[in-house]
Amino acid sequence: MQKIEAEQVSLKSNTSIQLQSTDSSLISPAADGHIRYNTIGGDQFRRSGEWIEWEFNVPKDGIYHIGFKYLQAYSNNAYAYRNITIDGKSPFKELQQVGFPYNSSWSWDGLTLSDEEDQPLPIRLTQGKHTIRMTVSSSPVMPVYEGLLRNLQKIGKLEQTIRKITGNFEKSYRTGGNTDLNRDWDLEKYIPGLHEQMTAIIEDLSYLSGMLADVTVGRSDIENAFNAAARDLADLRDHPRTIPNRLNLFATIQNNLGTWTFRMLDQPLLLDYLWIAEPGAQLPKIKSNWSQRVGHLLGGFFRSFTNDSDNVRDNPDAIDVWVNRNRDYVNVIQQLTDEEFTAKTGIPVNINIVPDPQLFILGNLSGKQPDVALGVDAAMPIDFATRGALTDLSQFFDYDEVAKRFQPGALSVFHYDKKDYALPEIQGFNVLLYRTDIMDQLGLTPPDTWEDVLRMLPTLQQNGFDFYIPPKDGLPFLYQHGASYYTADGLSSALDSEEALEGFEQWTDMFNLYQMPKEVPSFYSHFRIGDIPIGVVDFNAYLQVQFAAPELAGRWKIAPIPGVKQADGTIVRWSGGALQSGVIFQKSKKQQEAWEFLKWWTSTDTQLRFGNDIEALYGPEYRWNTANREAFQLLPWPEQDLKTISEQLQWYKEIPQLPGGYFTGRHLEIAWNKVVLERQNPRVVMEQAVIDINRELMRKQVEFGLRNREGEVLRTLDIPQITQPWKGGTP
Repeated sequence: MQKIEAEQVSLKSNTSIQLQSTDSSLISPAADGHIRYNTIGGDQFRRSGEWIEWEFNVPKDGIYHIGFKYLQAYSNNAYAYRNITIDGKSPFKELQQVGFPYNSSWSWDGLTLSDEEDQPLPIRLTQGKHTIRMTVSSSPVMPVYEGLLRNLQKIGKLEQTIRKITGNFEKSYRTGGNTDLNRDWDLEKYIPGLHEQMTAIIEDLSYLSGMLADVTVGRSDIENAFNAAARDLADLRDHPRTIPNRLNLFATIQNNLGTWTFRMLDQPLLLDYLWIAEPGAQLPKIKSNWSQRVGHLLGGFFRSFTNDSDNVRDNPDAIDVWVNRNRDYVNVIQQLTDEEFTAKTGIPVNINIVPDPQLFILGNLSGKQPDVALGVDAAMPIDFATRGALTDLSQFFDYDEVAKRFQPGALSVFHYDKKDYALPEIQGFNVLLYRTDIMDQLGLTPPDTWEDVLRMLPTLQQNGFDFYIPPKDGLPFLYQHGASYYTADGLSSALDSEEALEGFEQWTDMFNLYQMPKEVPSFYSHFRIGDIPIGVVDFNAYLQVQFAAPELAGRWKIAPIPGVKQADGTIVRWSGGALQSGVIFQKSKKQQEAWEFLKWWTSTDTQLRFGNDIEALYGPEYRWNTANREAFQLLPWPEQDLKTISEQLQWYKEIPQLPGGYFTGRHLEIAWNKVVLERQNPRVVMEQAVIDINRELMRKQVEFGLRNREGEVLRTLDIPQITQPWKGGTP
């Protein structure tokens, strides 16, 4: 018998199939409380067609058995399927569809390649070198997946037919929309064969649930979802007069089923080792007994007093950098820093993970703050800066040159009281995402303005489709109408201006008058099945469609978001996006070294190298949306998409951060709820919101010395005014 460590691969199909560190009893080799890369795969070895290959030597001709020590704790009560080939061939049909069953821990005896009667397959091997390849296969669940899409389309079409008859286009997951509880509908009169249609869907879902039972080790989550949907539809079918008042149930069913379109074909599997053994050979002990598990736990307990379980680097001569990202990112940042920054400057760097951004606050209070922090969300720099915790970066002589790397709309978020406190790292964006196949079928083109959107809505809705905009994101509507969130002196809300009121009314009208969906838990799922074929989405939704919906390849495109046409014919497309940044703490005793690191980290070469490295290691879904505009252009975006995103990013502008500014977002959401859900007057609601916002702004201005206790202004702030799209050049 010979054992082959799974992490010692000879070839793999994708660099994103990564080694993992696993600490468990009888894991090989033992981690002993350290980070030791002793397994491979897991959630990064799940996509159909990916493969890993190992080489091994056989000492003599003969019959051998092959087995694996693995963990499939990712898909509840399901199998992870693999196609196994030896020297490029499958000597037995059983190897073309090997199912690795679910188990929540390493608590079984592994899997030996066996026949239908669970007898080990006799694999004949000649003396010398051989290869074994394991390929991810989703073919056993593909019929169920296709059935899922088929039924989602049927349910969506049936829902839209009922909505057209009842005139109820207000979609909600919590209510039936604008229903009239005093009206009865004889739907079977208007929809011939309604009972038969629903019965066909129910029977199909039940059949698919039965198919799942054949490819799972117990009742899986997706099987439960199928059965729950069938029960709900049966209840609706058996009480047809209640259907118009329970339309929200259709939305719930579609959402519960639609979530599985994302992960149903995934087949994650973690591998520790494989073995090749003569029949009767003593196999490695895989399943740990009680005493071994207890011994492992006790060993871990005692090591916790000596081992650095957080893998913290603490070179006292180095600058300390805390990163609020997961270990995948931090490992690459540390390697890149050691290879390039430290090697060139001689400045050592300790890079450590901060799992919770609250630790920045606690560290600053305790005096154990870092020199530099990365992955800082947009609101934090000004919160810290107003309390004297961050360094003003504009004091460095070359700040203006460094600032040219970024757009003014991103830099303005970190500007306060004539000073600048952060450099942007990543910058989100919004784009219009649309299904070209459905749009062509309806004879529609992507809208250029919101007026175009309203003109296309009747065609969409009458054919059972919808247009999506993020319900709680009013920034585009406010900015596109020429409004500002605050006055130029930064002391008052400007949301009571006529421009702001017009933008707020247009925003809420989209849901009140034009019945756009108020709740869409997963735009991706609806876009994939096609009932919402067009919408304004952020960077994450764009990536999700690009890399998790391969069947839509060539059937969708992006465009700049709709805007407001001006008198001169130009179209204003202001929009925002999530930001993360890097900052330097005021208490740092290594200010110049910290600035050198921050300059290096946000430079074009470094951001380009990091973006390419992280994507090569972990897959294209790790696409790095760097805020460095030059590096952004050089990353591997699809050419046409890059052109569209770049056009939209010219209109990037986010909300300024001010003391008490958290009340602005809070009261805008409250105002939206009052107008859209409670049907209150938008102007009255907004005027009250401005009063509440100004009250909190004034309170914080007294706290930070902008006003005295009598409310008199002692000094004003300067809010950067961005009125034109950025074409490049000096911010």
